[in-house]
Amino acid sequence: MEITLRLFWTLSKYSADIQNGKRMHITVPDDARVRDLIEELKIPVQEVGLIVLNGSLGKIESILNDKDDVQFFPPIEGG
Repeated sequence: MEITLRLFWTLSKYSADIQNGKRMHITVPDDARVRDLIEELKIPVQEVGLIVLNGSLGKIESILNDKDDVQFFPPIEGG
C-alpha cells in the first residue's frame, strides 16, 4: 500500500529524498505500523516527538492504511 510521508525540521536528515516538509509517496507492507515506518527510515524513536496521522494525533503503534498521510515532527522545545 502507498502512504504519503512528511518529515519536519531535524528529521528530514533521515531521508535524502525528503526535504523539510516535502511530501513523498512510499510503499509500506499491508500490516505496517507507524513504528515500522520509523524503524525502516532508521530514525531513533526518541527523535520523533509528534506523530500526525491524517490530520490527527497519531501513536507509534497506529496501524497504517492505504493513502494515509503521515507526518513526523521532532520533540518541541522552548520556553
